[in-house]
Amino acid sequence: MGMARHKPIRVPSPAFERFLTAPRPSPRLPVRDAALLAIDLETTGLKARSDMILSIGAVEVRRGLVEVGTAFHQVVRPDDAALPAETGATIHGLGHDRLAEGVPLPVALDHLWEALAGKALIAHGAALERAFLDRACRRLYGERFKAPVVDTLTVEQRRPAQRRDGGTGQGGLRLDAVRRRYGLPRYRAHHALSDALACAELFLAQVAHAGDAPLLKRFLS
Repeated sequence: MGMARHKPIRVPSPAFERFLTAPRPSPRLPVRDAALLAIDLETTGLKARSDMILSIGAVEVRRGLVEVGTAFHQVVRPDDAALPAETGATIHGLGHDRLAEGVPLPVALDHLWEALAGKALIAHGAALERAFLDRACRRLYGERFKAPVVDTLTVEQRRPAQRRDGGTGQGGLRLDAVRRRYGLPRYRAHHALSDALACAELFLAQVAHAGDAPLLKRFLS
């Protein structure tokens, strides 16, 4: 017998509706002219079906710049009281008290939908963000998550120099390792906002190494 499927909760969300209906950036746009949002999710694990989002960090990228003034970080109050005692405290710096002060997931996501409307999403190892956001969209709204996505990990894998030097081993494609390859400074890892900022900076470095006026489609996953 197959696993039982849960019906969506159908949380009303004008922000999600605006996200769904906003025109998406054309893949044929020069990437410097495209509106983008770098994001990072911190979660209790890697399985979207059973793990939870603990925090969301995001920052806009426009005109070849990281728009620091747009950055936001939102801690999510878990809807499951049975969190493991060590969740967040040792990996993400989020103890139970800090999580209890967060907002419900639908509120945190509304902030994200407002920021992401009309933009392409940037993430490093974006399969995780895609999976968790798709799971949340299905559960809350009965809809799939759909957005243009730039995965800076995939962009790095496509680089001819990356394929030649075999830098995929021993964490060679982790965010901090790829940043070092571009001469970018160290940063505070495992915090959603600092990871989003780090990913945004990495993306701009990758664009700078891609030649004159590359199109957005070159970077889409």
